[in-house]
Amino acid sequence: MQITSLEQVPAGLTFLLKKVSDLEAMVYNNQNNHVLPAAPEALKFYTRKEVADIFQVSLTTLDGYIHDGKITATRFGTRVRFTREAIDDAMKQILPAKKIA
Repeated sequence: MQITSLEQVPAGLTFLLKKVSDLEAMVYNNQNNHVLPAAPEALKFYTRKEVADIFQVSLTTLDGYIHDGKITATRFGTRVRFTREAIDDAMKQILPAKKIA
């Protein structure tokens, strides 16, 4: 809703209050049902430990993969995280090399 004059302010506030009420109801229902909407897989970030476990390597080896550009890491401040896409891309490169060795 777009407000273009002062006369429309009450209607705009009513609209916003209705939206807030709808959101409160959604939160209340989710709390009572203990059901939260699942985050899309693309939005999930994995820790260094989780990725090291996936590749069955040490954290030091994983750090080497990052340094060598074999896997792309994303930094959030001082934390390092990985997307599923980065893990999948790295698997295509790292796992065949591990089988040969």
